[in-house]
Amino acid sequence: MTVNYKVSYAFTQLPDTAIADFTDTIIAALTGNTSFPALPVALTLLGTQKTDYLAKLAATAQGGTLATAEKNAARDVLVTSLRQTAAYVQSVASQDLTLLLPSGFQPVSINRA
Repeated sequence: MTVNYKVSYAFTQLPDTAIADFTDTIIAALTGNTSFPALPVALTLLGTQKTDYLAKLAATAQGGTLATAEKNAARDVLVTSLRQTAAYVQSVASQDLTLLLPSGFQPVSINRA
């Protein structure tokens, strides 16, 4: 029986600073990874989006609804790019856990016990 692995999207619920760390993990894992040659979002773009998000996150330290709205918008952009990348990784590695794990994304548990 063939097992179809799915990528966990739990990263979408990570706290503000943790999403930036997760993005670093994904960039490091996919840089030079020849198993995923046609990423939907360039790793350099992910890095730029993370940097923009961190700048907007730092701006929220002084407070204000505008700063918070800008941070939330930047987070949404980053999470959308990560979701697109996760979907691509899942489509390539859906039946091969040895491809999925080095991508930096975690599989959803298939344990139904």
